[in-house]
Amino acid sequence: MKTSIKNLPNTIFSNSLILFALFSLATLANASGPNCDDPRAAIIGTPDSEMNGFFIGANGCAYDPKLVTSDEVPPFGQTSGYVGDPIFMVNGGNVTELGVDVRLEGMWLIKKRPVIGIYNAKMDVKSEAKKFIDPYNKVSATIRAEAFSRILDNRRFSVISLSQSGFLVGRGLRQLVKDIEETFPLQPFYRQKLLKLVNVETQAGLGLYYPDGPNYVHYVNRRDIIPVKAGMLSSRAHPGRGAVIASFSYSNKSCEYGIIPLEEYPGVDGDLSENRAPSFGAKVHSLCTYAVTGLKFEELRKHAPLTGHAFVEIDLTP
Repeated sequence: MKTSIKNLPNTIFSNSLILFALFSLATLANASGPNCDDPRAAIIGTPDSEMNGFFIGANGCAYDPKLVTSDEVPPFGQTSGYVGDPIFMVNGGNVTELGVDVRLEGMWLIKKRPVIGIYNAKMDVKSEAKKFIDPYNKVSATIRAEAFSRILDNRRFSVISLSQSGFLVGRGLRQLVKDIEETFPLQPFYRQKLLKLVNVETQAGLGLYYPDGPNYVHYVNRRDIIPVKAGMLSSRAHPGRGAVIASFSYSNKSCEYGIIPLEEYPGVDGDLSENRAPSFGAKVHSLCTYAVTGLKFEELRKHAPLTGHAFVEIDLTP
């Protein structure tokens, strides 16, 4: 199944302007971690590696999920009137704790929802490699535990993964499915009901396998080699039953990691060519190129099939 979405609302890109302006200020403002004054949070100066899997709340405060529940974490966006269960966002690789809050601030501006981070810590080379083989990764463990707790309480669990964290989210969800099967071995319909309380969105995702059960939307840029070769456009990918793959083709040499976005989209240097080979780098993989992810999750899920998965083509032409 393939569907085209045309004439994206201008509000998506106006919100994206705010988002990327915030990204560009990250190094100037030194993020907001040093402003955290919550006594329940991790002490300022705690090494990033020790905060892997921690919740990140407003003011950049980091919270150990073993000591503080997500309901006790002040989310980004609540001071602007957004209420209800938060979206949990897992950052991509090579991001320090001081930079995560800027991304979280931008995410609630796009999604119009409270947002809480789950920190995918920046590690040394050996520890970064271990993320892909460690079944006890703390990011995956936090996703597993938080999702299990919420759905047993009949609450929705919504998570967004960026880039590298797609792999960690997939692992956490596989562990969640196993937990549910072991807890309710003779109740298959109830297990399905619980998993339908899980909403998952990946952006530029690295990772090949997502278990059946949750509701998925995967954003992929066909010019971005990471999701093409090691993500949802790979021939080996299992996107999850009923997944929606929202695809587009976009490259822009003006895009860099964390820059202020273009005044007009797709921009003077924007290239929407369909016949170019995928490549690495910010011009295809940065959030500057994934601004289209401001589309509503519920709208894209209307295209979800009962079996297999559906491709939805997003038209970026002005």
